[in-house]
Formats: sequence, C-alpha cells, structure tokens
Amino acid sequence: MKRKVKITIAISAIAVTIAGVIAANTVFNKKTSILKYENVSNVIKNADNVIGTTYQNFSIPDSISIDVSDQLYEIKADYSKNCDKKQKLTELARLMIPDQEIKITEEKNDSIIGKSDKSTIWYYDNSTFAYAREELTVPTNQLQNGKKYIVGEDSLDDKYVLNGEDYTIKEAVDYAESFANDKLTPFLVNDSDLKAESACAFKVDEENYWIFVQLQHYMYGCPVSTSGSPIADEAYMRPQQLIITFDGKNEICHIENNYYANITEKTKIDKIITLESALKHLEKELAPGSHYTISNICLSYCARIENINNKNFEYRPMWCLTVGSSSAPDNTNINPRTIIYIDAQNGKVCCFSDAENRFIF
Repeated sequence: MKRKVKITIAISAIAVTIAGVIAANTVFNKKTSILKYENVSNVIKNADNVIGTTYQNFSIPDSISIDVSDQLYEIKADYSKNCDKKQKLTELARLMIPDQEIKITEEKNDSIIGKSDKSTIWYYDNSTFAYAREELTVPTNQLQNGKKYIVGEDSLDDKYVLNGEDYTIKEAVDYAESFANDKLTPFLVNDSDLKAESACAFKVDEENYWIFVQLQHYMYGCPVSTSGSPIADEAYMRPQQLIITFDGKNEICHIENNYYANITEKTKIDKIITLESALKHLEKELAPGSHYTISNICLSYCARIENINNKNFEYRPMWCLTVGSSSAPDNTNINPRTIIYIDAQNGKVCCFSDAENRFIF
C-alpha cells in the first residue's frame, strides 16, 4: 500500500553556504554505527520525526515528501537490448504522425533514425527514444532563462500564450501526465508510471511561449532520481526522465525518454536505514564549519556509476536531500540541483551537482 507523508511547518530560510568536503573514506562498523535499520513500512511511516530538527551543519526544510510504496527493491540493470527498435519506431510514428510516411534514414547496431517530411524519430534498443518536428530548433537561451515551476511546491496557475492560445502550466502538466501514462505506456519497459516533476515556460518570439514538462519515472511504486548526467568524466549519477515540450495548447513538438535501463533482476529489501539516523550520520560526515540549506527530502531509486564504460549497475533506494532552492535559476539545466545522497542500505554519502555535472564529494 502506498503511503504519502507530507508535513509542512514554518521555518525561516537560511542562506546557503557550501564549504568543506566529506570526511574521506569512512569505514562503517555495523556494531558501533549510529545507523538504525527498520522495516521499510515503519521507516516511511516515521519519516516525519525529523521535522523541526536542526543539525550542526544543516536544518530540515519546511516540508518533506515521501511518496513510495512500502515495498522496495535492489534492482540490477544494464543497457542491453529490450525491444525491437524498428518496430517501436514504426509504432511511435503511428502515434505522433499518423498522417505522415516515415522512412528509415540511418540504422546502427543499437539505434535507428526515421524521418518524414516534417518529423524525426530516434529509437534505441534499450527503449530510449526521442521525437521532434523537423523544423524544431530548441531555443537554448530562452529555455535557460525561462520561468521554472516545481510541481507540488509552486503555483501552476500562471498562463502563457502558445501559438495564439492561452495555456496554463497546470494544463500543460496535466496533459503531459495523461498523455505519457495513457499513450506512451507501450514504449516504456519495466513497471513504470510517470508523474510531472517540473515545468518551464520560455519565450520563443515576441508573442509566444513554449512549455517544457519534465516527468519522473516511478518503478515498482518508487520514484527514480532525475538528477545527474551520463556524461561526467568517470563517475556519474545516472538520471532517468521523460520530457515533453508544447508549442501549442495540447500540441506536442518534442519528446525525450532519456537514459532508459533494462532491468535484469530485483530483490526485495526488508529493512532500510531510518531517515532520522541517516541525518545524524550525515551530520558527522559533513566537514565541521560547513552549512547547507536543505529545501526538500525524498526517497528515490538512484544509480551511481563508477565507470562510464560499465554497462551493468544497480538502482538502490537513497535518501535524497536537495541543497538550496530547487527552482533557482541556472544556465545549464532545466531543473538544476545539488543533491546529497545517503544510500538507504549502507549509509554511503555522496553529493552530485547538476550545474557542474560532477560529484562535489
């Protein structure tokens, strides 16, 4: 049974100053560690115990959102083939451009490209795919300077003109969620649902805007982290998200299903580290004198890849702490964040910066 914990209290904002680094190469002794393990359902139920707590180098935010099933898994995955890419490209073309003839223009071992007179579709044999209108040019500068919205935190009532028609952020978010779960399900492997995580409205000319919606995958009832990038030099945090862009009211001009993985094995997890003990552990791990403003806490499946050539990896449940404002402007990412990760199984700590595209510690 899915349990959602959402608690809100008033806490004054603290200016973020990130200083210091993580204590190096900590060795955990299970007999003496402050980490406490409990059944998954109890941990989720009692997550609100941390509200209002202040630590030496960080304070708990005014709300936390734990939106997961009471069953968690250790998930093994790889980038191996899990679909007939040519067949899937044809089916996607039928959905997005039913009145256009699609022709295969390039085919490789792991990918295929199809084009019509007006559109292009890319499909990979691990179910990563993209669709775009042929004339589409993503206005990078406008996107970077657009107004960002975090679903569940910001009001979505703002209205913009898209191709001459008024369109609210909420309308775009609702349509993106509905379209993704109703129409794109045949193209998603694994047990995956999608929920909108963020949106951005950006100006493309003097009169019109586009709206960009980022959706988060939920595997087996638990969200998958959208933070990270698979192009860091050596180690990186592998994200997973679906992006839908609108250039008109309910008119989709661009879709990306990024960095999809093929699940090969899953093992049920009975116990995880409590959020309360994870934060006490983090307090000791962070360098003395450092201070972090935490704007959100969630529990998500995450995959840290130690070698960019490693095609086998694990999705593990981790406590994810967003540092600073999750909707702060940035020039490199639609929803730029710095995330502190605490592995909910072994307590290992790391921090990845989307803006810098690297692990800070």
